[in-house]
Amino acid sequence: MLESLLPEAKKAAQRQAEAGERQRITDTDESSSRKGELRTTLGAIRDAGDASLLTAAACARLRAALDRYFALLARIRSSGRIDLPWQEIRKSAARAERAAGQMVLLVDTLAEQRAEIAGWMSKEVLVFFALATVLLPIFFGRQAAYLVSAIAGALLVWRVASCYSIMRRIRELARKL
Repeated sequence: MLESLLPEAKKAAQRQAEAGERQRITDTDESSSRKGELRTTLGAIRDAGDASLLTAAACARLRAALDRYFALLARIRSSGRIDLPWQEIRKSAARAERAAGQMVLLVDTLAEQRAEIAGWMSKEVLVFFALATVLLPIFFGRQAAYLVSAIAGALLVWRVASCYSIMRRIRELARKL
């Protein structure tokens, strides 16, 4: 009777070993896929951070790459796997989290600064400064035109310098990833 059960047990053991091997291959494929996705995402953040962030499209590209990183980080953390390759992926992903979080804040601040600059560079403000530059010298002399030009230049430097400072910090953080 035992001899009749032996082939069945061998088949069950073989099926279980094959299922275990398939699971190991699937886990390995998933690990390498996530590692590649993480590498690609961090590369996209580096590239977007190194690019000129003067346009809103460039900032949106960087923000989208950062959002992809945080979504990937959430997927990696939500996995219940504890094997060594997965732990390495989790450590690699977590290493960049602090810099990526700072970059998100800086990109949002840059968007706010850009909106403020758009208000200062609006058509109405530019027309006001143009009229002031033309009309003030007529009524108050040439020094008034110089004063208006100096004020306009100071406002421009004040608004733009803060944006360049933020862009420089974003670039530095992107290089650290």
